[in-house]
This record gives sequence, C-alpha cells and structure tokens, in this order.
Amino acid sequence: MLFHLTSTEKEMSSMEKKKEKNEDFERKVEQFELKWRKKLAELAILLFLSYRKDGAHAYELRTRVEEILFSKRKEAKKMLEEVKTLLQKIVLLQAISYEERVEKIDTIKRQLELFPFLINNKFIQSLLDKEPSIPLSDSIDYLNELIELIDQTIDAIESSSMLWSNISGIYPSINSLEKSGFIALKRTEEHEGRLRKIYVITNIGRRALQKTISSILEIIRFMFQMVIEGWYEEKDIMASSAPLIYGKLFKKFREGIVGQNFGSITSFQQPHLVRPLLSFLIPPELNAMVPHTGALLSAQQLEQLLSQINDDVQRELVISTMKSRLEGIQNIINEVLKVLDTLSNKANK
Repeated sequence: MLFHLTSTEKEMSSMEKKKEKNEDFERKVEQFELKWRKKLAELAILLFLSYRKDGAHAYELRTRVEEILFSKRKEAKKMLEEVKTLLQKIVLLQAISYEERVEKIDTIKRQLELFPFLINNKFIQSLLDKEPSIPLSDSIDYLNELIELIDQTIDAIESSSMLWSNISGIYPSINSLEKSGFIALKRTEEHEGRLRKIYVITNIGRRALQKTISSILEIIRFMFQMVIEGWYEEKDIMASSAPLIYGKLFKKFREGIVGQNFGSITSFQQPHLVRPLLSFLIPPELNAMVPHTGALLSAQQLEQLLSQINDDVQRELVISTMKSRLEGIQNIINEVLKVLDTLSNKANK
C-alpha cells in the first residue's frame, strides 16, 4: 500500500528539515568559534603572564583571561543592567499620580542624562511629561519590549563572555602551554590548606607571543585594506555596522529616537560617550584608529567607511563619538607638545 503525504505533512516535513539544517549550521559555527576561543585563551594567558614577573595561579589566570577577552562585553552588560533598572522605574511611575511622581521624575531625568539614546526617546519623554503626546499603552508596550530585548542581550553577552564554567576548565589550556614549553611551573604555595601552582612565562613563550601578535596585526591591517578597497559587499561581515548581539536592541532604541539629528541633543560629551553601547556601534575598522595618536586611515578612506553605515542615527552617533575621542587625543598631543617645547627651550638656554 502506498502512502501519500498531505500538503500539511509535506510542509511540516520541509520545516523540520529546515530546522535541522539551521541547527547544523549553528553547531558548526559554534564549534569553529569554540576552537578560536580556546586559542585566544592561551594567547591571553601568555599576555597576562608577560607582565607578571612573579607569575600567577590558575584561579587568577581564569579571572584575568576573561577580563582580557571580554572586558567590553562585561562593561556593556553592566551598562544595560543600569538602563533596564531605569526603564523599570519609568514603567512603575505610571501607577501613581503625576503630582506624586514629580520629584521622582527629576531624579530619573538626571539619570537619563548619562544615556543620550534614552533621554531623547519619544516614548520615554511622553511618559515623563504631564500631558503625554503618545498613548500610554503604546509607550508602555515599547518600554516592555525594550526591557525584554535588554534581557535577551544580557543573556547573549553572558553566554558569549565565559570560557570556563568552573576552574577545572582552564587546566587544559595551562597543560597545553606547559607541554609546549611556553609557560613553566615556578613554585607552589599553600592557600587555605591547599597547594597552589604558580606559573610564569618562559623565553620561548615570550617569543611565541611576540610573533603571534605580529601576525594578528598583519591580519587586521589586511582586513582594513579589504574594506577600504571594497572587497566586501554591503551584506558581508566587514560591512556590518553593528554586531549581531546588539542588532535587535539597537533597532528598538532607534525606533524611539526623535528625528534624524537627535532632536534636542546638541552635543555628546563625557561620560556617555565612553559607554560601551556606543563603542559597540562603531565598526571595528573605525574604532581601531581612535586610540592611536596617528590616524590609521586617510580622510578619504574614513569618509568611505562612514558612508557604509546606512542608518543615519547610528552614523551620527559614530561620528560624534569619534570626534570626541580624536579631540581628546588632540588636546593631549597639544599638552605634550607644550611640555616638549618648554624642555627644549630650557635645554637651549
């Protein structure tokens, strides 16, 4: 007897195959990422030990390695938690009369000054006004969606910012480096009734670290060149203007921003420009040039890269952030030049 699948069964079968394909895809990506994270962990161990003459034990290495690799993500998590708490306060305000919440609103407005992408948000503004310009339900729904996305983003940060669930996870990396001769056991010391092994970097480890860093810098330089010469299409990896982990959250923030030029916000100054969210919105090839006293890109190359950011608000945030950072560097350079001129004049007298 022959059995024929109905259209519904065929559709379900097709959906199951698509789901299996997506799961296989994600599994392969995660496996590749995991391999690189393990190698990055070994590199971070060498980096930390390279400036710790007295060495370090496994517990300290575990903490420091995760700080080296994921410090910006952890800062972003902390900032997002602050934003979430603030948004929850705004939602809870709606349960009391306007007269009762006037004092609390003033406090919240001062806190909002730290977050330009919130203070100029039309839904938040409406909730803080005496006469809301947007239906209350719409604003509350928006904030609840934003809070839910923040929770999802925090979960994503946590899952991608941990190398080892417990201390035993670091030992394969330590054993691999020790076996290769890149680190060595210097001594053992007693701590709370247990012996701790203290490891130091060896000469061959320092040399391996130097060569690895040199190779990484060459790869990064090549990546910049690929972007500048337009090797990548708009949808490809290097042209992506915001990391996937923050993509949905940024779009939700974007929905609430008033106008294309941030409405009443006329300038972006410290401390909110150092906030991690804005840093993550800057494409890596642009972010890399900012810490240096000499720009890695020419003005023409910079303009080309900025033109790849299609979202007007995001582009303005990137430009404002970069201007602030570069102006800060310029001020430092001017101060240093003054000191050098003073020393030079003294030497010539």
